Amino acid sequence: MDVSQPLDRETRRLFRYVNAWARLAHPRLYLWIVGKPRSFGPYPSVALPRTLNAKFTWRKIFDHDPRFKVISDKLAVRDFCADIRPDLRAPEVLWSGTDPGDIPDAVLNGDVVVKTNHTQGANIFVTGGNYDRAAIERGMRHSLSKGYGFHKHEWGYFGIPRRVFVERMVPGGPCLEEVKFYTFGRRVELVFRTADRQGNARGQFLVPDAAGTFTLSEIVPRVIGKRSDWPRPANWEYLLDVARDIGEHFDHMRVDILSNGTEAWLSELTVYDQGGYNIHFGQNPDIQINRAWDIRNTWFMMTPQPGWRGEYAEALRRVLDAEADAAPPLPPA
Repeated sequence: MDVSQPLDRETRRLFRYVNAWARLAHPRLYLWIVGKPRSFGPYPSVALPRTLNAKFTWRKIFDHDPRFKVISDKLAVRDFCADIRPDLRAPEVLWSGTDPGDIPDAVLNGDVVVKTNHTQGANIFVTGGNYDRAAIERGMRHSLSKGYGFHKHEWGYFGIPRRVFVERMVPGGPCLEEVKFYTFGRRVELVFRTADRQGNARGQFLVPDAAGTFTLSEIVPRVIGKRSDWPRPANWEYLLDVARDIGEHFDHMRVDILSNGTEAWLSELTVYDQGGYNIHFGQNPDIQINRAWDIRNTWFMMTPQPGWRGEYAEALRRVLDAEADAAPPLPPA
C-alpha cells in the first residue's frame, strides 16, 4: 500500500537538508544504525519516517517530550502511572539512595531486586536472603558510574538523577509473566508475553485480527528462541484496560505490566523499544503496527518549534495530512 504523495520542490529541498543535518549532528546514532545486519534495511529517512524503526530514530532526534525523562526513570515513573491508574500497584520500594554501601542488611534478607533507576539490564536478584554484598555494591557502583542511552541516542535517559534502590520481588514464581503492550494512543497493536525467563522460558507475540481480537502470531520471539502457547492470565482484560489508559497519553508507548494471573504490578514504560530498532516489525511500512504510529500526535509536532524546526514541522504535517487522507482506515484494535 503506497499512500506517499508527490513533494513540491521546496519540501524536497527541506527534507534533504533535515536528513543531512541529522546524520552530521548524530554520527554515533547513525553508526549504530548502519552496524545492524543489512537484512534490517538501509538508513532510515528521518525527515519523512515511514517505518517503525525510522520513527524511533525520528523520536530520538526530534521528539524530546519532557515526560520521557520522567517515565524513563524507574522511580519517577511510578508516580506518573499512579496519577493515571492509582489501582495499578508497583513493586514495593524498600530502600533507595545514592550509595549502595548504605543499603541496610535487613533490606536484603528476603526476596528482593537491587536496581539502578537510570539504566537497563543491571538488576541483581536476591532470593531467600542469600547474597554477596560485595558483588552487589560493586555492580551497583559500576551501574551508577555509567550513563545510559548515549550510544543509541536514547534521549529520555539523559540527565536522570542516578539512584540505587531495592524493591520487593513480585510473588508468582514461574507463573509470573511480563506482558508488554505496544500502544498507540488507546490502540494496542502488539502484545509480547514472556514467562519463567530464568527457568523454562516461554514467549509469544499476540496481534489483533481484522475484528480486533488478539491471536497468536507465527513469529518466534528472538529473545526466547521458541514460540509458545499458553492460556492468557485471568486478569487479561484488566491488563489490557490499564495499558490503554496509560497509552492514550502518548503517540506510542510500550506499557509493561507484571501479572501472576490474578494480581498486576507496573513493570516499566519503554520509550525506545529494543533501543529503537525492532527486529521483527521495524522495516515494513505497510504493516498495521507501523501505520498506527501517527507522529502528528507527538510533542514535537504539537508544540511550536523555533527556526528551521518550525518550518520543517509545518511541512511534515502537510505531507502526513495528505497521506492520512489517502490511506484506508485502520481496523479495530
